[in-house]
Amino acid sequence: MKTRLDLLSYDQIGKFSSFDQAYAHNPGQFSDFLAYLPSLDGLDAALAVRAHTPVNRQLLFERVFVQLKLLKADQVAHARAASLLEPDTFTITTAHQPVVFGGPLYIVYKALSAVHLCQQMAVRHPEKNFIPVFVLGAEDHDFDEISQARMFGQTLTWQTDAQGPTGLLPAELFKPLLDQFEALVANRTINQEFAERVRQAFSNHFLYGDAAQQLLHDLFAPLGMLVLQMNDPELKRAFIPALEKELFEQPSAALVEDTQAQIGSLGFKPQAFARPINLFYMKPGLRARMEQTGDTFKVVGTDIEMTAQELKLELYTHPERFSPNVVLRPLYQEWILPNLAYVGGGGELAYWIERKAQFEYFGVPFPVLIRRSSAMWLSGGDAAKMAKLGLDIGRLALPEPQLTKDYLAQLEVNPLDVEEQRVTLQRIADQLAAKASAIDPTLQKTAHAEVNRMELILDQFSQRLNKALKLKHEVSLRQAIATQERLFPAGGLQERTESLSGIMLQYGQGWLEAILPHMDPLDMRFKVISENGHA
Repeated sequence: MKTRLDLLSYDQIGKFSSFDQAYAHNPGQFSDFLAYLPSLDGLDAALAVRAHTPVNRQLLFERVFVQLKLLKADQVAHARAASLLEPDTFTITTAHQPVVFGGPLYIVYKALSAVHLCQQMAVRHPEKNFIPVFVLGAEDHDFDEISQARMFGQTLTWQTDAQGPTGLLPAELFKPLLDQFEALVANRTINQEFAERVRQAFSNHFLYGDAAQQLLHDLFAPLGMLVLQMNDPELKRAFIPALEKELFEQPSAALVEDTQAQIGSLGFKPQAFARPINLFYMKPGLRARMEQTGDTFKVVGTDIEMTAQELKLELYTHPERFSPNVVLRPLYQEWILPNLAYVGGGGELAYWIERKAQFEYFGVPFPVLIRRSSAMWLSGGDAAKMAKLGLDIGRLALPEPQLTKDYLAQLEVNPLDVEEQRVTLQRIADQLAAKASAIDPTLQKTAHAEVNRMELILDQFSQRLNKALKLKHEVSLRQAIATQERLFPAGGLQERTESLSGIMLQYGQGWLEAILPHMDPLDMRFKVISENGHA
């Protein structure tokens, strides 16, 4: 598939947070909160540190191997996992919750950004191995965040009363949504290979998290990526030293709050609320906060209580029941993986930069923080429509009223601006007033009043002219607004609304391979990728 790349700065799009724009334009202003700047030199420096940081590679390989067997992975994926045993193998990581049908487009952009970085590092260091890893946050219990997908202009919604970690929900609960999927694709020309991947993923696994992992594995494994679930008893067991400190010393809250105060002096708000204990207690159907009251540790919203001794016994016997929250989750990930960089969106990096002091306390290297590529996909039809209408992405990013005004001005050879006529009337009024004053001073006010009445008539006529102008160009304007809505749904970014599956059903695996070369996250500009080379 032939594609074309155009680049715009974030401020040209106007849809990005102040942090996003600041990190893109000058990440150095956050240097006090970063271990390395987001660059290839920064990755090299992280590599030098990680090369001398012990990681339990045998354990990591064994747990990845178990998951790959469940996914029925091929020998290439198994060989990739086996390279984790080598001291010269490192990872570059991204992560997300298991959103239905693969999630919005920005999730694939995260994954491809990590793949692209690994490819760049492989060129710089051919003697080493670099593996992109997608950590699937299947422990998360925020069902609303994972339950919707938008395809072909329709929103599919998964509805269930089940609670607890989303990854532990029975896959059979997904069947009503799968039925919606089948109804949506019926009688459409679609990529049948991808549709079959979706069917197989959610038919061959008992748990939703495993099914979601299967779909992502099928998509990204051909590009060299490992998809990893960290809700694993043995990986949690390796993390016990940090879990024990968090439960009984509770250092994270003070460290994060102090960093948040420093970042606040730069004008940026705290991103995550750090609690004394940044862990959930987790079982099927349950993932609830933990609190300490006196000598008792409680699971909020339940009758579960433990003494310190009982809690320590529970931790060592069932480490899988302790689930890091957003404050501790980054530490867990970096504790387990020989990781160089984390690739995330602006919101994620805004809370990652609050963690450096916490990482230092626990003795874990802080990764390079890389802002994922942010992009827009233009189908051949949309690109051709934009060319026909004389539109560009910068203009389509404007609010609709501004787009309408600018577009009408673009279409009209002589813009309907009556300001020149208004000035002329005022000059006539001054001339008439001067003549009237010379004849009869009482007529001076009358002259101005008459001209004011003429200005009102001019305003009314201007409105009629603009209405006629809109009618004259109604079809083109309607097409322009419709194009804007497709590319900036509800005024937001396409990547946050449009489903990956919707694109894959149209183009198949070749689409991922076609856009991968454009996914360099170190180029922190908005990427407009057009099908068939259309601009």
